[in-house]
Amino acid sequence: MHPTFIFLIFVLLLTTLPQSRCQPNDPVCGQQPYNCGSLSNISYPFWGLNRPSFCGGGDSFNLKCHANDATTSIQIGSQNFTVKEINITFQTMRVVRPDLVLNVCSPHVNNTGLGSSLFKYGSSVYNITIFYNCSLSLDASFGHFSCGNEITIFRDGPQDELLRKFPWIARCRRYVEVPVDVPYDNSGGLDFLQQAFDSGFPINYTVLNNPKSVTGATVAGLLICIAIFYIRYRSSNCKGDFGLATKSNKNIEAFLQNQGALTLKRYKLSDVKKMTNNFKVKLGQGGFGIVYQGKLSNGSPVAIKMLNEAKNNGEDFINEVASISRTSHINVVTLLGFCLEGRKRALIYEFMSNGSLDKFIYRKGPEAIAPLSWDNIYQIAMGIARGLEYLHIGCNTRILHFDIKPHNILLDDNLCPKISDFGLAKLCPRNESIISMSDARGTMGYVAPEVLNRHFAGVSHKSDVYSYGMMLLEMVGGRKNINADASHTSEIYFPHWIYKRLELDTDLRLEEEIMPEKKEIVKRLIIVGLWCIQTFPNGRPTMSRVIDMLEANMNSLEIPPKPLLSSPTTSLPESSIS
Repeated sequence: MHPTFIFLIFVLLLTTLPQSRCQPNDPVCGQQPYNCGSLSNISYPFWGLNRPSFCGGGDSFNLKCHANDATTSIQIGSQNFTVKEINITFQTMRVVRPDLVLNVCSPHVNNTGLGSSLFKYGSSVYNITIFYNCSLSLDASFGHFSCGNEITIFRDGPQDELLRKFPWIARCRRYVEVPVDVPYDNSGGLDFLQQAFDSGFPINYTVLNNPKSVTGATVAGLLICIAIFYIRYRSSNCKGDFGLATKSNKNIEAFLQNQGALTLKRYKLSDVKKMTNNFKVKLGQGGFGIVYQGKLSNGSPVAIKMLNEAKNNGEDFINEVASISRTSHINVVTLLGFCLEGRKRALIYEFMSNGSLDKFIYRKGPEAIAPLSWDNIYQIAMGIARGLEYLHIGCNTRILHFDIKPHNILLDDNLCPKISDFGLAKLCPRNESIISMSDARGTMGYVAPEVLNRHFAGVSHKSDVYSYGMMLLEMVGGRKNINADASHTSEIYFPHWIYKRLELDTDLRLEEEIMPEKKEIVKRLIIVGLWCIQTFPNGRPTMSRVIDMLEANMNSLEIPPKPLLSSPTTSLPESSIS
């Protein structure tokens, strides 16, 4: 299409804007505030009742007005709230969860999540965690009440933090985190909770635009579009490359621009070629690309991952940068920089001289690496657990890895483990326990049941716990958990085999000889691994609890129930799914 014709279309659009939806004096929207339920003097960005959506600030601000009981409700994310107050001036509102007010003992009560960047908890809000079906708390800081014949306890603080301080609450059947803003009173029991739920809590909301500025913004936007089109058209005549940018690169560039003060250094492709001596030394290959050894201009060794071209519209690149750029932990690999040039994408990491963990626990024969000592294996297991705990609760945004396996654990000079390869990672708010995920992801043999089939449960940080447990058992067994070459059927699936020996309290008979003084370490690792691979997520510990178990007195560790899916009939290949 000729550019002159497109220019005329823009001018035509500019002069024929639907004034009825741009003017603040629109008779449909009206200038006067309106009433909804028990609330009065409501105005932009809220809409509802007789005011259509274009009168408000978007779908997130749709108010439902209930005449039968004179209440007002709003849906934020997947949660329905009753609105008690709205302050347009300070952009705040007080909301109540009606399901908690109605029946806190309901098995359908779940965590509160706002699920939108437009809404944030008020500064006075804190979390209370309710633990259902527990033993009576011996700690005076916990409140308690009864749900039928079951004892229910609660305390201020997030669940992960409380599990670290009080490991015994892991025996409770389930938990729910709820926000409140009334002073904590453990002695009040159910009366205190009911008061807190009735009172509700404040939420701050963000207004993205205002109807009074729509006309000006639209005009300015169209003028900018015209200018950008003209500049690009002229540029394309000079360079002949307009329109060659791929969709994935556009996605990535948009992501990088949104990151703002991203501290990572951006390199040119020529820099990457120079670092790697034109990709001379190949360190390994994974599902998302090939890793080469390189060297920075100051002589520091680096590992450079060249990502596969045109994969997932750049999702793998975005996942890695978004995840690792938010982290700073001794057990998480450090991302130093990146390259984005045409179809080429690269990530520059710190170099790990000892490579990946799988080389230490699988390789046998004349090329085998010296086996790790049991003390080394224990310290590596502890380091990985601390790294995962940090990803789950140590960052402002929870990071779920979804591909924990020996190949993705790197070891430095001192055998300190570093979690790497965040190509399948997902970010989610810390206060949301269950995440939405449309596709299965991970490596067969390490993927939690709920990731493959949602009938088991929702996908959460407990899915990483399962992968950690499978990896931990492989570290102990020195072999893949599924061994098609085993002479006896009972030995094909290592978790099943080792569970039977642990249950019978017989000699573990692992491939590596165990000195008597190290048997406690081995047994501890096995018990923790078996807890982590429980079929249902609510039976698995959090990573904070895993650390406690690894450090606890051996006598305090119980043998877990046998996982329901502990004996597959056929061997699964180790293949990535995403």
